[in-house]
Amino acid sequence: MCGAGVKSLFFEALAVAVGLLTNRHVVSLALMVLVVMGSAIAVNRTTHETRLLYQAQQSQFARIQSLQNERSQLGLEVGALASHARLDAWAREQGFEVASEHEVLSW
Repeated sequence: MCGAGVKSLFFEALAVAVGLLTNRHVVSLALMVLVVMGSAIAVNRTTHETRLLYQAQQSQFARIQSLQNERSQLGLEVGALASHARLDAWAREQGFEVASEHEVLSW
């Protein structure tokens, strides 16, 4: 008996709750559900775009690092190519007169 009384009380409360929902409440509830769904979709899209931008940023950082390494290598090569012995050898190959140590002026 007690279980039947609780069931009937539950269904009575449910009927009252449904009766309280007027068209205005249904429209408000539907609008609220749409807003929540739209917000969830916007969050999902924003998260995806953020991941794509982060991936692009990381690839740009890798490119910058690669270019900095290349620049360092080129600086070392220029330093090696600009050494006095190397320049003297190049000048001799090109047919230039190489000054002797006695002819070179020091500052």
